[in-house]
Amino acid sequence: MNRSNYKRILSYLFLFPFLIGINTLSGFSQRDFKPPKYNFTNYSIKDGLSQQIVRSICQDSTGFLWFATEDGLNRFDGYDFINYYFDRTNNKSLPDNFLYTLEPASDGGLWIGTNSHGVAKFNHLTNTFSSLT
Repeated sequence: MNRSNYKRILSYLFLFPFLIGINTLSGFSQRDFKPPKYNFTNYSIKDGLSQQIVRSICQDSTGFLWFATEDGLNRFDGYDFINYYFDRTNNKSLPDNFLYTLEPASDGGLWIGTNSHGVAKFNHLTNTFSSLT
């Protein structure tokens, strides 16, 4: 047996028990791992959501959760929903009820992507909407 084969065999003899030991230790640590438990609450129309199909969810800087649906915008404070809808008699209402996307604005408001009326912005100080297109 030449010297290089001898070194290779010795390295395998030392490496094999080391790998077995690490594998065994990792098995023990995985067995003791307990994943965190999360509580989920489902909300529906009977809880105040305007529509079952939610297209986008975001949280604003004050902690409100906002839900874009196919039938208006919903604000949730952890207890109750407030629903916002398009009203053709009010030019400060949502420009469309079919909403796709939401994004918090840096000024505390909310950017809203609608189906057929482009982008709108919610002003949290006046509780009104403005259409940008």
